[in-house]
Amino acid sequence: MKDFITGAIKKSRTSLSILVLLALSGVFALNYLPKATEPQVSFPGAYIGVGFEGVSPEDSERLLAKPLEDALRTISGVIDIRSTASTGYAAVVVEFDQDVDIDEALYDVRVKVDEARAELPLDAREPTIREFTSTDDPVLTVSVASAVLPQRVLVNLTQELKDVIETHPNVLEAELNGVPEDLIEAIVDKSKLESYGISMNQLFQAVSNNNRVIPAGFQDTGSGRFAVNVPSVFSSLEDIETLPIKVSGNSVVTLKDVADVSLTFKDRGGYSRINGQQSLSVDVKKRIGTNIIDTVTDIREMVEEEIESFPEGVDVNFVRDDSEFALQMISELQGNVLTSIALVMIVVLAALGFRTSMLVGMAIPFSYLFALLVLLVLGKEFNFMVMFGMLISMGMTIDGSIVVTEYADRKLAEGMNRVEAYTAAATRMFWPVLSSTTTTLIAFTPLMFMPGFGAFIRDMPITVFCVLVGSLLYSLVFAPILGAMFGGLAKQSEEEVNNTRLLESSDPLSLTGASGVYARKINHFLDTPGQIISIILAAIILCIGLWAQHGKGIVYFPQVAPQFADVDILARGNLAVDEIRDIAIEAEQKIIDVKEIENLSVWSNSGGNRGLGRGSGSPDRVGGMFIDFYAEDEAVSDLNGFEIMDVLRERLEDTSGYLVQVEAEQGGPPIGKALQLNVSGDNEQALVAAIRKIRRYVENIGSFIDIEDTTVTRGIEWELEINRTKAAQYGAGLSDVGASVQMVTNGIKVGEYRPLNLDREVDIRVRFPKSERNIDQLSNLNVQTAKGLVPVSSFVETNIQPANLAL
Repeated sequence: MKDFITGAIKKSRTSLSILVLLALSGVFALNYLPKATEPQVSFPGAYIGVGFEGVSPEDSERLLAKPLEDALRTISGVIDIRSTASTGYAAVVVEFDQDVDIDEALYDVRVKVDEARAELPLDAREPTIREFTSTDDPVLTVSVASAVLPQRVLVNLTQELKDVIETHPNVLEAELNGVPEDLIEAIVDKSKLESYGISMNQLFQAVSNNNRVIPAGFQDTGSGRFAVNVPSVFSSLEDIETLPIKVSGNSVVTLKDVADVSLTFKDRGGYSRINGQQSLSVDVKKRIGTNIIDTVTDIREMVEEEIESFPEGVDVNFVRDDSEFALQMISELQGNVLTSIALVMIVVLAALGFRTSMLVGMAIPFSYLFALLVLLVLGKEFNFMVMFGMLISMGMTIDGSIVVTEYADRKLAEGMNRVEAYTAAATRMFWPVLSSTTTTLIAFTPLMFMPGFGAFIRDMPITVFCVLVGSLLYSLVFAPILGAMFGGLAKQSEEEVNNTRLLESSDPLSLTGASGVYARKINHFLDTPGQIISIILAAIILCIGLWAQHGKGIVYFPQVAPQFADVDILARGNLAVDEIRDIAIEAEQKIIDVKEIENLSVWSNSGGNRGLGRGSGSPDRVGGMFIDFYAEDEAVSDLNGFEIMDVLRERLEDTSGYLVQVEAEQGGPPIGKALQLNVSGDNEQALVAAIRKIRRYVENIGSFIDIEDTTVTRGIEWELEINRTKAAQYGAGLSDVGASVQMVTNGIKVGEYRPLNLDREVDIRVRFPKSERNIDQLSNLNVQTAKGLVPVSSFVETNIQPANLAL
């Protein structure tokens, strides 16, 4: 070590160049490290969702969830599988062992889902598979509203914004909310259909036979090779309207003879609103490892540029902007770091003098810049856990430098020159400084390998590790080099000089001043070890006892006044889409005049699976709100986030027919409710009874709010019981009855069509006019059979039955 330090000091220019290069690289890393509010952690789990429009929860469980569960259960490392089945949709959540590689696990999931796809119904949608992350929420929400423009124009403008946003390389997904899906709708005249004797199967066959790709191939004539093209798919609405349905002699019945065909929207499944006005929105999610501040800034500029070409009367707002919170957090933490550095420097300056304090103080910025460089190389982000790690390690960064410079000062006082003094100090203190720093590093090492949600805080010990390695490098290499060049003894009194010399050759008890008092006290303590140990043990026991009696408990993440709030709207029963919308609007009107709210986003959805924020996972969730409070520098009152939430709870407490829960935006990993109880068993009735008993007990405690459970949501359904014997006598099949029923519900899907102005395929559905789509029509339906028109009521009995809305 001595030879290395001596060589480094002799080649001071090279050594200083390395020091400056590392520092400049750290500054570069600070500018280029991705910025994020919190660590982005991947859970050892996967989510699989599959839709099948119109199926009941029971059929969804049997046809969708069960095949997926059976296939996924064979994957190695699976410790838990949970599924939820609702009307038209099934979701399966797979949890893996902590030691499983998530990339390999996701690959296995995709393979098994592909194998199970053959067992799913043909009309089921393609399953979607995604990995869990702790930051799956949008970082920015762009809202589009207009009181004057037609819905079609507004939808097209919102789609344009989505397409523009998705061109940004840092954007993972831009999801539309409140935007209805496009649909080619053929409204059939029932009387014409029956008079022409056209059945639903004939409609389906006509569309499928005339809307398929025909690969005609090539023709090689010897003198040339030519492609043969047979246009065979729909390219315009006119192609659909002129589609032949039935031929009788020289007469051809086309689709437009029995139906009005138009490009429209599917029946709405939900609505979204912004600040009291119906709107459409785009939720923007960024890729893991990208800079949230730069990403949101770029997207804002892209949107601002795009809306310059929008017609008048369009209001575009940025509702949720997580980059503002990230900027605020980083600014505050940087201010705290600078304040801490200043305080440390003041203490060091008072104790060591100007030259030595500057030499010691440089360890802090160098260690930080070195750590940032390593974090950039490791592919980490600059988030609050990194900043927290820097704050924790700040006091430890200068320990080694103080030890080395203090020993060098002692040698300088003995008469050595600067090169000899700092060479001796680095050599003599190498093992003490190394062992001290290594001990601290070992203490933080287990935190780097914490499983599960422990990965959320992993950036903190990694940062501490990098900072301390940088401080070790500085104290043992660069501090001696700088000291040999610029170091020197501070001006000391004759008493201080004598004390410094006496430390090496005389009894410390003879020292004067604070050092002498300290030495004599230590000597006294060493003479009475039993008494001192007893006092220490008593103090420890006293601290433990005081904490047990008067402590405030343990929280994993401190509660700070929230900037955002999530509101969940819970309701049960067979609620129509418009009824749910009215409930959401009623809740919105109760709080829309709260002056502390900057932006109020409201959504409603009969499926309960869409909305801003993390929110509740309850099957009763039919709507919600995302509330953005004014920032502290823009506050319109003295209320903080918690007090504003109390106001919201008070206003939303008195509701009829629905419940409202107000929750602060969670900090830390998304663990959901503070207390979660899982109850399992084979008997559904016993399970429900147990859960209700537990809930009553918890409610009676009085210390909990926003209590919810996932018991089966009950409602009613119309059941069409088919007498198969009578149906066979009439020559009617189950598919004929099913097609007729679909004519009064969502319509029967007869094909797909990709319009030139859209980037996706649109369903072609046939159904009756809205005036004939009601419950009464279920009893008045007719089916076309070989024996002519037969009333469905001849062999079908319509009953009202209790039903599960979700399982």
